[in-house]
Amino acid sequence: MVPLLNVLALGVLVRYAGGPKLDFIQMLRALFVNPFIWSPAIGLTLNGTPVDLPQALLSYIDILGRASLAAGLLVVGVERPSTCVGWPSRRLSMCSRWL
Repeated sequence: MVPLLNVLALGVLVRYAGGPKLDFIQMLRALFVNPFIWSPAIGLTLNGTPVDLPQALLSYIDILGRASLAAGLLVVGVERPSTCVGWPSRRLSMCSRWL
């Protein structure tokens, strides 16, 4: 389900994002070089094969997986500066520039 939704979401972004309109071949090329398409494909392939990954690689992937939610929240700016807490709404709009 996730790979299909990734392809659909990226297809819409590639087709309708700002910039020149791409034809079908250019759109496919843009989709297939995107890491959001490759990573689920590699994961599904490795999951379906009897390949045993080294323990060091599994530990590394586990650490990345545990940190991904916190890193994603920091990237989109969920952490607000502590100086913004408790301000009136008029000043909060000024503080929202830092988010």
